[in-house]
Amino acid sequence: MVGKGIMEKTALLSVIGIIIAGLTVPSVAISEPENIAVPHKDTPEAEVILSTSFEEEWVLDEDNDYVAPPGWDVDGICKSHQRNVEWATHYWNDLRDDECFFHLSHSGSSSACVWWSDGYGEASDVGIRQDEWLITPEMDFSMYISVNLTFWSVYYWNSTCKNHDYVRVSTDGGETWETIADLVHDEEWQLGGEDEGWEEWNHYEHPIVIDLSKYAGEPSVKIAWNYNFTGEEGSRAIWVIDDVEIKGIPDTTPPSVSIEKPKNAIYIGGNALIPFPITIVIGKVNVTVNATDDGKVKQVEFLLNNETVHVDDTAPFTWTWDKIQFGIFKLKVIATDGAGNTASEEITVLKLF
Repeated sequence: MVGKGIMEKTALLSVIGIIIAGLTVPSVAISEPENIAVPHKDTPEAEVILSTSFEEEWVLDEDNDYVAPPGWDVDGICKSHQRNVEWATHYWNDLRDDECFFHLSHSGSSSACVWWSDGYGEASDVGIRQDEWLITPEMDFSMYISVNLTFWSVYYWNSTCKNHDYVRVSTDGGETWETIADLVHDEEWQLGGEDEGWEEWNHYEHPIVIDLSKYAGEPSVKIAWNYNFTGEEGSRAIWVIDDVEIKGIPDTTPPSVSIEKPKNAIYIGGNALIPFPITIVIGKVNVTVNATDDGKVKQVEFLLNNETVHVDDTAPFTWTWDKIQFGIFKLKVIATDGAGNTASEEITVLKLF
């Protein structure tokens, strides 16, 4: 049986040799795989993705329920303010230094602030509860390999506090949110307290710096500051934020791409029969590509003789080559990442049937 198998393979190779000899393709040379990528560049400086000091006049948001910084959104359950103090709102609002008896801006004369609720003017089913949101515009992180959020803040982190000062991230347009910080209850954010009269407060003594790099490569990102209090007994305090800045390091490194199948072998029915100096495909084959990137691979394009035959935007990146064809073809794949960087690999394939 072993001798018979060897004889069959020998006969097959002889037939393939005759076919190759009979092909007239003087303009196309059979070559080893060629991998082309943009040369690595030095790490670029961070770009500003979003920056605000809340000095612009707040306008009605797209929900028409609150005023917000232009392009931002404010949501919540509260609609009123502390008794006899109209600027001390139970929801996120523009707080100007000339309106209140505290100087609460970090720079300029305005900041974003939410006051603890005394229940004044609120609906009976709301009472003193608060769930107040300040949300950035949608941002595109797809072209960055790392992203950082920095802002300055005033908040009280005494252990008796029952409110939560959450920083949250959404990558689905605000449908779901992931908490990345609770400034009141996470020990790493219990900063400051050195200023007289501001013990156990971060009174703009330390900036809040949060690494958002896990979201680099995402095409849709929103950041929210969510003041949450469910009504239990305990102390509460205001929350002020100012000088928000989000920066990203652009992705200038091309992805890595390689054709995993077919390689140098004889393929029959999609399976590699034996290794061979060139790639020969008899019948159909599933072309399989491995593509990776520091951020995210956006798509892989498949080309035959420089004509696009398929585009795949989801890993694993594959294309079924099942068209009956005869001849020598240049099979090329081009991987593109979210920043538009590209890399390619090309091999020569003899296709029979």
